[in-house]
Amino acid sequence: MEGVKSCPKCNGNVFVAWDIGDGQWYEYCLQCSYRHYLPALAAEKSKKVATKNRSKERKRRKDDNDER
Repeated sequence: MEGVKSCPKCNGNVFVAWDIGDGQWYEYCLQCSYRHYLPALAAEKSKKVATKNRSKERKRRKDDNDER
């Protein structure tokens, strides 16, 4: 299969998931439970969330100003 990564420890199947507790993306092996955090994806996710929050804040401010 194309695009399937293998675990560096056991050559098992690896998938990418989001860790709610740590707030980071990581690779996780199904066979041996190896976990590797992906800081580049975490930074990308943080940027998207920050941009989304800024957009909501701008919209809220605009709505507040329109009411006055």
